[in-house]
Amino acid sequence: PTQGGSVGYFPTKKFKLSVDSATVVNNGTVPIELANQILPAIEWTIDANLITKNNYILLDMLATNNWERPVYFAITTGKDSYIGLEEYFQLEGLAYRLIPIRSQNSDGQIGRVDTDIMYDNMMNKFRWGNMNNPEVYLSEDNIRLAMNFRNNFSRLANALLDENKTDSAITVLDKCFEVMPENTVPFNFYVFPIAEHYYRAGATEKANELALRLIELSEQELQYYFKFKKYGNLIDREKQFALGILQRINQVAARYNQEDISKKAEEVFNNYYQLYLTK
Repeated sequence: PTQGGSVGYFPTKKFKLSVDSATVVNNGTVPIELANQILPAIEWTIDANLITKNNYILLDMLATNNWERPVYFAITTGKDSYIGLEEYFQLEGLAYRLIPIRSQNSDGQIGRVDTDIMYDNMMNKFRWGNMNNPEVYLSEDNIRLAMNFRNNFSRLANALLDENKTDSAITVLDKCFEVMPENTVPFNFYVFPIAEHYYRAGATEKANELALRLIELSEQELQYYFKFKKYGNLIDREKQFALGILQRINQVAARYNQEDISKKAEEVFNNYYQLYLTK
């Protein structure tokens, strides 16, 4: 009791939601080819000391829905909104669908990718709102949000490559720059995975073009950052990002036998890493 009232509580942080495999297959939650991966129940932990009203509502929805209607989570919300369910997410575009199949990714990304659904959404259904038009103003928030979109294209292409669908993967990567070209959505550290997927798909010329541009941009950024002598420590994170992308380009280009690209990235990295060590 507190101030004459009472406080409701859950006696545990661990939760369990039973699954009827016939239901989730019949209503399309899980395709028949993945039926053997359906779990008898999903189990998870809410790593928090309190449950807010929005999460309480979500728990009630999950308990009463009984897998009869799809449950989606936006990709742009924080992890707190996922209440620990990330292992059971399926990426389909700008949302994760809750499914009774566990997935884990070594790269730290959330959810498995359903390439059929996501390809149809990203390539056919979504409308991109003139993001490729330089006359349309994109605020800082718009540009930051676009990083989610580019990451989605990257994840879809990577999943397609895992399925040996090389042509489809290249089409997805090309689409990414068609709807979000550099002149409207500037390149940054998070663009390089796309170049890496181009290399993996055998589109070496496109990968090299992108890698060279990122080397150029990283060098420009480092030139600017190292002009700040007195307050250089305040932009240490930005320096590390720029150095990190040069190091990654060097490693990936070398892996795909692109010696000129690898050497150029290494030279720029070494020049500025020495400055970084003597800051």
